[in-house]
Amino acid sequence: MLKTSGIVKLTLLENLRGQLLWASAIAGGLLLFLMATLSGITLSHESRVIDVFSYFIADQLLLFVAVISGSNICSLDFSSRGVAELFIPAGIHRNNLYLARFFAFSCMLLVLALPLFALKIFVLPKLAEGVTATEYKIQLTMLLFAWLKSLTALSIAGLLGSLVRPLYAILGVITLYSVGHLTSSFDSLLSAPQAISGVQETSKISSVLYTALKVWNPNLLVVDSIKGEWILPDSINFAIAVLWAVSFICLPLGLTFVSLKSRDVRS
Repeated sequence: MLKTSGIVKLTLLENLRGQLLWASAIAGGLLLFLMATLSGITLSHESRVIDVFSYFIADQLLLFVAVISGSNICSLDFSSRGVAELFIPAGIHRNNLYLARFFAFSCMLLVLALPLFALKIFVLPKLAEGVTATEYKIQLTMLLFAWLKSLTALSIAGLLGSLVRPLYAILGVITLYSVGHLTSSFDSLLSAPQAISGVQETSKISSVLYTALKVWNPNLLVVDSIKGEWILPDSINFAIAVLWAVSFICLPLGLTFVSLKSRDVRS
């Protein structure tokens, strides 16, 4: 246990001293303040632009850091001169080593998410015209969803990073998320009225394909916005979204453990 906690502390210190976390935090802060400044000049007619895009910026920055970090865990740790060469001979199981690193990166993502959403909740409403402070419960749900989405990206990037090079892992996660987001636009296509009877059969096939693709859809972790107001999901949809995230975090973690069994730390 002490050795595992040492790995967590080591990972947190590495990242708090590193460039990726601070660069992302500074870039996110500058983008949010820039949007607030421009709101009174060019975006005053869109009262919701700043609020919506500030959520998008924080969400995408978390995903960016998660994908980069997750794709490099195995290539850096379970390789020559990686931390695995130090801790595995000392009695740490490689699964525990990976899990400790994953937990540390999860904490790091939360450390990045908190100030970004603090800017969104407390600072932007005072700087941007037309942006009003919404209910804290909704904002906390946004924070939770954005963090969980970044953890799914971290877990999947870690799995792909244990199988292929980090660059390919990054491209794979980006592709997967892009396909998942595309399923949201299929709703309008499938619900559109069909004027030709021959298209009905195609619609059934499309519906089956859509159902299969919708299993992977990160938009389950998005708070909807209708008529200029954030809509908090009901308890059932909230529970489904959280269970979806937990399943897509745990499944790649388990597969990564299987992949690590055959990995030579000296390669």
